[in-house]
Order: sequence, then C-alpha cells, then structure tokens
Amino acid sequence: AVVSTQSREAVVSTQSTGAEEWTEGRPIRVVRSSKLAKHSKYAPSEGYRYDGIYKLVKYWPEQGKSGFLVWRYFLRRDDPEPAPWTPEGKNRSKELGLKMIYPEGFLPGGENKENQGNGGSKKRKRESGGLSGHLKPSNKKPATQHEEVFISEKVRELIAADTANSKLWSEILSHPSSDFHSTTTETFTCIICTELVYQPVTTPCSHNLCQGCLRRSFKAEVYTCPCCRFDLGRDFRMDVNKGLQSVLVEVFPTYTVGR
Repeated sequence: AVVSTQSREAVVSTQSTGAEEWTEGRPIRVVRSSKLAKHSKYAPSEGYRYDGIYKLVKYWPEQGKSGFLVWRYFLRRDDPEPAPWTPEGKNRSKELGLKMIYPEGFLPGGENKENQGNGGSKKRKRESGGLSGHLKPSNKKPATQHEEVFISEKVRELIAADTANSKLWSEILSHPSSDFHSTTTETFTCIICTELVYQPVTTPCSHNLCQGCLRRSFKAEVYTCPCCRFDLGRDFRMDVNKGLQSVLVEVFPTYTVGR
C-alpha cells in the first residue's frame, strides 16, 4: 500500500466517515522490507519485519508518473503492541527474545559473498554425504534440452532491415537458437501493456512501445519514455517501426489477432 498523509480533492472515503470509525474496518497485517529504507524512515535496517495491524482510513485515485490512474491508500496503525521502531517496541522485542532469522548458510554483514569461493560449497558437499563421505544420489531430473530453432534466411533479412534495433537483435542472435523465441519476446515486450509490442514505435532512447500505449501516455500529457524517462517532447512523431513489425509477424504469425 502507498501511504499518504495528505488528502486531495479526488479522495474517495470509506463507508466509515467519522474520525474514529476507521478502527472498525478490516485488519491489515503490514510487513516492511529494508529495501524500502530510502522511501520510509520506518523500514527495518535489514530483512523483513512484521509491523502489526493497520486499518484503512481513506483511499483515492491519482495520476501516476506514467500518466495512468493509480490508487493510493492511507493506513493507520491500530495494534495494542508498541510499534517495533519505538523504544518501547524494541524493549518488547528483547523481552520476547525476537531475533533476526537467517537462511541456512547465510552469513550476515556481507561475509556470505566473500566466503562463497573459499570452501563454502565444499563444506555443504561434505555435510550432504553419508557416513562414508560420499554424496547422496541426486533426485533431480536432468535438465530438459530445448530443441534448436531454425532461423530462416527471410527472418534474418528482416532482422537486418530493422536498423533501429540492430544492437538488440545482435544480442538476441548471440544466444543459442533454442532461446530465440523467448529472448525475442522478452526483449520486445511493451513495458506499458506487458505484451509483445504491436505497431511498435522505437524511441530515440532505443526502447520499443506499442503505438496505442504511447498515445495514451501522451494523451495524459506525459511526454517522457515510460522505460527511462527520456524526454520525447510533445511533438514526437510516433511512426511505426515497420521493420520490427515485419520481423515479429514473421516469427509470431498470430500474435496480432485480436489486437
């Protein structure tokens, strides 16, 4: 949930409109991550931490950075236990004997990475063996071998014609041919609709987006690239990259159906 402390004109209140009625709402258990420390002063210093029960006070729609509608939520803590970041909460954690739990083999403070190449793997192998010290037979199935994909001369010619994406195609073709379809799909997925780009527009910053998706973004008066925030300018021409479109249609003949 995105927490905000400021109301806006577009606020849509919950059914409980009184100042105290929010406490009657459904409980929401909040877990905070240290990865969000740069966004919240309440984030833990490491790992994940359970922060107690919160209730929804209000929520409202707002225009996001990419021009699309997002919902923001204002939550308020409603837990009898003291908040874990307060002095009372820290003392309570000590009383309960709460400690950070690390995965097996993990060494805090970055030592984990330093010791990966210094016998750590050998130790795990010895521990996994039986009384004789030999490794136990693995139950893992052998990895499935993907069949090689034949890339026709026509596809290669169409790829060569798409000069705007020559670097991307070079990276794709450097992979084994068995990965051709998956890497092509991953590389040319529109970041807005998360589907293979349709009527693709290649931006000056070398990103590919559906023409329709980019038009909706511009209609919302957002004139930057949704991938990297490069300023495209209000007068940017959304010309379809016919070269890229031709390659995708040849490789995925039915992907435009219904679009």
